[in-house]
Amino acid sequence: MKILYLVHQFYPDDYTGTEKFLLNLAKSMQRYGHQVKVLTYHRRPNTPFDETLGPLQVRRYVFQGLPVVAVRYVETPPDLDSAFSHPALAEFAQEFLADEQPDLLHVAHSMRLGEVVRTAQMRELPYLLTLTDFFLLCPKCNLLTSNNSLCAGPERGNACRRHCPEYPNELIVNRLALTEDILRQAARIIAPSKFLGGMFKRHWPDLDIQLNGYGISFGKIKRNTRQYAPGDALTFFYGGSFIYHKGVHVLIDAFRKLQGAATLKIYGSGHLRDTLRELAGDDPRIQFCGVFAPDQLSEVLSQVDVTIVPSIWYENTPIMMLESLAAEVPAIATDLGGMTETLRHGVNGYVFPIGDSDGLRTVLQELVNHPETLNALKANIRRQGVHTVEQEALDYERVYQQILHG
Repeated sequence: MKILYLVHQFYPDDYTGTEKFLLNLAKSMQRYGHQVKVLTYHRRPNTPFDETLGPLQVRRYVFQGLPVVAVRYVETPPDLDSAFSHPALAEFAQEFLADEQPDLLHVAHSMRLGEVVRTAQMRELPYLLTLTDFFLLCPKCNLLTSNNSLCAGPERGNACRRHCPEYPNELIVNRLALTEDILRQAARIIAPSKFLGGMFKRHWPDLDIQLNGYGISFGKIKRNTRQYAPGDALTFFYGGSFIYHKGVHVLIDAFRKLQGAATLKIYGSGHLRDTLRELAGDDPRIQFCGVFAPDQLSEVLSQVDVTIVPSIWYENTPIMMLESLAAEVPAIATDLGGMTETLRHGVNGYVFPIGDSDGLRTVLQELVNHPETLNALKANIRRQGVHTVEQEALDYERVYQQILHG
């Protein structure tokens, strides 16, 4: 089977959850004997590219054994991240698919590369979608309005016009029409969480959306075997982007009110870095630790006690949270989105109300006062287990075979 994977960005420069999901899946398919290739968009202008094709540049490379083709504009269109129609990419997609002749296109994220999906439709190339976020519903991907409040969805474009007036009406109308067309022509639609699939079915109730949760690769996972006694000091951990909807400001506000022996290690980067450092003030317990490489996560998790996901948007299922549980590190997360499908309050972690720093502080304080509570949570994690990459990949391979052979 010849499989082409499509994703909006990829390793080695971008490695958030969607990229990790695709990397694990594509490598699994290689091991199963299939021929795979990744087509992606590259955002960074300073990386050298192999060739120039009019307004586009193309780079071909191999990452961890996977052949990758990256494309980018010489001059980036202002609507690249929100619109579907880009003539130069349409022309590139026609030539690329004609040359590659894949049996199947698997779309992990269509941002910047929607023309590839439209070209697949014209060529009658079967494709499946994995809904990794809300991009097809929302030009911002995150279902947050322009004043950063939660949005329930486009309401046929009416909510977009009310709450995000910066987007032209023509863009809203066109992208929703194209979204519906992309969804309805897909051979399969997969969602990693019931919540994410449900958000799409609110707008298109007749869509058939299957569930296949993210799997975790245990090859580099190191179990955190620490056991706790009363009075033990705790280290809390955040790892991710420094952007508003990740809620790091909520975490810092909660932690600064905390009493007792505790440390907060914050890993990541983003445009809010200086703002967050200012919010942390001179609290010596809060440590900004920079960025860790993907293969360093296991080492980081071996040195912390609790992972915190304080997001103020509809998270799907953060892979880092799943990796934390796989390492037997309990998690604390916002009671929102798909996270509570995995995280059970008082069983393998805790949840708190969205944006409620006092609610988060209460959970943190209880753990600082009684760190031995973590022993029961870690035992529950061991009993319950975590969905593996192998289980996830076998389910996808079965879907591929059904699409191609019925």
